[in-house]
Amino acid sequence: AMNNMKRKKEAEPAAPAPAPEPTKEETLLTEIRDLLKKN
Repeated sequence: AMNNMKRKKEAEPAAPAPAPEPTKEETLLTEIRDLLKKN
């Protein structure tokens, strides 16, 4: 039973981790996208 649990944990991607801070590039792209949406 323990082996099955271990295997299951390894198979699952570590998704619940908090999202990393957006890079300057990502922030800029988001701002540009928002500006384009407004116009």
